[in-house]
Amino acid sequence: MESRERDSHRGRAAAWAADALLPFAVRAAAMAVDVLLLAFGLMAASALLHLHVPVVDESGRYAPPVVQVFLMLCAAWLYFALQECSRRGGTVGKRLFRIKVARLDGARVSFLRATLRFLAKLFLSWVLFIGYLLALITPRRRALHDLIAGTVVLKRGPEDED
Repeated sequence: MESRERDSHRGRAAAWAADALLPFAVRAAAMAVDVLLLAFGLMAASALLHLHVPVVDESGRYAPPVVQVFLMLCAAWLYFALQECSRRGGTVGKRLFRIKVARLDGARVSFLRATLRFLAKLFLSWVLFIGYLLALITPRRRALHDLIAGTVVLKRGPEDED
């Protein structure tokens, strides 16, 4: 009896791992693609616009490149928010892995909601990755930024084809 119970528990644990980790891994892979695309795009733009020049303050010390950081944050915000509120519902990485961002009812997100999701991701989800780890335990695999913005990441269906 004990052996069957233990096997049943192992089976449930394996099912949970397959259900939770696969979507988590897909989301992580999509994010990696987006971060790489954004990083290369920003490096290319920085080189073309000569924004990579170190900033030196009046005392000759290196000063934080406030303008460059602001421009990079704006570019990242627009990259994520504009694509997530678009008809396609997701960034290049999300589309590559056939997932999209939607409201809880499955409808397209607004630019404001996509912006809220980006800001929550930027300021909260990176703290010890706790915001992302919530996607492992929440019922609809929602990360902290999804909970805050009222969004969910879904598999793209045939109606979502480009």
